[in-house]
Amino acid sequence: LDSKSAHALRDAFDLFQAVRLDHQVQQVRSGFDPDDYLDPDALEPPRRRLLRDALREVKAVQKRLSRQLCGEIAFA
Repeated sequence: LDSKSAHALRDAFDLFQAVRLDHQVQQVRSGFDPDDYLDPDALEPPRRRLLRDALREVKAVQKRLSRQLCGEIAFA
């Protein structure tokens, strides 16, 4: 991975974990067992946008890696 992609993935992971943890803390405070299901529509619009942007960045990194890997296999 190039440093830009690695940084983007790290930032996305940090955001995903923060959103997940906030969701689980809220569930525990409300008396429910924590789970990993989060309805994006339940998020505040700014956080939902951040999540959507992070998911798009992960997808872009995956596409770049896929193209690189396919190119390496084709020329091997």
